[in-house]
Amino acid sequence: MGRRNRPKRDEPTPVDVIRASGGRRTESKRGEDWVVQDITEARAIKEYACPGCVITIEIGVPHVVTWHYEGLFGEEAAVRDRRHWHSSCWKMFS
Repeated sequence: MGRRNRPKRDEPTPVDVIRASGGRRTESKRGEDWVVQDITEARAIKEYACPGCVITIEIGVPHVVTWHYEGLFGEEAAVRDRRHWHSSCWKMFS
């Protein structure tokens, strides 16, 4: 009987934590922790007013959505109070 040739197993692919978490990450700004999620062009399906510059974020424009990591009235309220920012406005917010 001949021997079986088994293919070598590849090393496991490292997990991209940000991608696995839906693009969410935590950032600290002004002494508070914020959850930040990138919104791609394909997912930007509504218009929003950016709180940083008060200019409309148009449909199809990639941007970020943010909310307090630990809202005063709980996680559900924090998510409900989330805000959409131009990515550049969010970077300048400090």
